[in-house]
Amino acid sequence: RIVDNVSDSYAVINENYEILDFNKPMSDCFKGFITIKRMGNLLKMLDDNKGVVSDGITFKQYNDRARLLRETVFYEKHLVFGETEKYLEVELTPIFSEGDYLGTIILLKDITKVKKDHISIQEKQKDLRETERLSSLGQLIGGVTHNFKTPLMAISGTANAIDDLANEYINSLEDSEVAIDDFIEIA
Repeated sequence: RIVDNVSDSYAVINENYEILDFNKPMSDCFKGFITIKRMGNLLKMLDDNKGVVSDGITFKQYNDRARLLRETVFYEKHLVFGETEKYLEVELTPIFSEGDYLGTIILLKDITKVKKDHISIQEKQKDLRETERLSSLGQLIGGVTHNFKTPLMAISGTANAIDDLANEYINSLEDSEVAIDDFIEIA
């Protein structure tokens, strides 16, 4: 009853992958998809539910590694059951007594919220980098535009001044009061 009130899921399996014990959070974790039962073969349960877990071989490989190394092994598992998505941290700790392997303690920690928050942060960072890139590009384009605009404005002003002088010269041709020195000055 005490371990039914902890948030992490746990199960104990023997050397034949039969479930010796588990807590309520373990059965709740897979409720509606896999029925966890005492003395049920865990590998068979996983393989019979390939649409949910498809993890019997992977679980066995990690458990064999923990058993061989005689140390706790961790891995993450992403599960999707219909509309439900879960990320689990799996911890496998082999149990030995006087050198003999007796089984494994399986601890599952639901890290779905942490993973989804991490994914959200990564997406926001990606958006922020894109915003910064576009801002930098805008500043660069603004600087280039300014650098082109300055000489173009000088050229445009000079062209307008030349146009005004040409118009003045043409208009002064018909004016009898304009002297030769004035034509030379305009030219």
